[in-house]
Amino acid sequence: MKQLGVKFLNTVEMSSQEAVWYLLRQPMSRSSREVSYIPTVWPQERHKLRKRKAVMDEENLDENSTDIWTKSMIQRYEERPSELEDKCLADFVAWYTPVTKKCRPLGTEVNDDASGDDEPAPDNVPYESTSTIGSAYRKRSAPRVIRYRGYELNDVVNYKREMVTLYLPFKNEAVEILDRDGFLRLYDEREAEIMAKHKEFESNIDIAKILDELKKICEDFDNVDPLDTSNSRDDFVRNVLEPDGTENNDDFENTVNTIGISAVRKRSNVMSKQEYCHMMRSTNNGQRELILETIHRLHLSDSIPIQIFFTGPAGSGKTYVLTQIANGDIQ
Repeated sequence: MKQLGVKFLNTVEMSSQEAVWYLLRQPMSRSSREVSYIPTVWPQERHKLRKRKAVMDEENLDENSTDIWTKSMIQRYEERPSELEDKCLADFVAWYTPVTKKCRPLGTEVNDDASGDDEPAPDNVPYESTSTIGSAYRKRSAPRVIRYRGYELNDVVNYKREMVTLYLPFKNEAVEILDRDGFLRLYDEREAEIMAKHKEFESNIDIAKILDELKKICEDFDNVDPLDTSNSRDDFVRNVLEPDGTENNDDFENTVNTIGISAVRKRSNVMSKQEYCHMMRSTNNGQRELILETIHRLHLSDSIPIQIFFTGPAGSGKTYVLTQIANGDIQ
């Protein structure tokens, strides 16, 4: 992109005023409101941003460390101070910005609000909030505009999960929302509260019309299992069998089992039990059934190897499932 930008600038004619503006690195555009995007897709579909080398050097990370990703917006929300526990994710992103004692005392705005109404505060100004993780938040003078995935009403499962994630407070997304599909129960129990909060951020929507459409969809949806939870392990196994009932294990027929002596050393970069359980809660029903089937076979003394063919579009979770299967074997 940098090379493309340089070539573009070298071949474009501009006025002297525009050239001076560009050389002084002045902003080419300005808006009255900043925009923040909230990744409301499934956790395994979210993009990660790697830490800069200077940051990793400052944190003295080991070369084999896996702590190389910056915290996402949802992770920062989960670690918010106690005084903001009653704020939902949408409120947190729209109204609150982090400050540090070194460079952002209360009342100081650093490239946050485009309005620029805040005046610099002296060094002895107290801070609005503190937290055990060394960060504090203060309320902006003007809210940000939030954007998110925006699932359609006919995608009932994802629509309800997105609404619960945005408009109900939580401290652990995997446990409180995703585990055992808790978002379905939370949405049904607190639908009026969610819709009222939703209207604060999208004032042009017709809540009554949306609720009527959703009820009609749910009526047709009641007799269908949206998460495919009715599939048992036997149903899953039948899908990977040959038509005659035998397993597809041709690659292992000629395998010779030999007893040998191997060197033993402690594994490195092994996922902790807590991290493994956290990732298991993030899987959908189909992924979880596959992982549980492989773990089940590991505990059978007479189990024979099984072959599974993975396919699907990019971002469907193939690598995610393979990682969980491998870690399940290690665990």
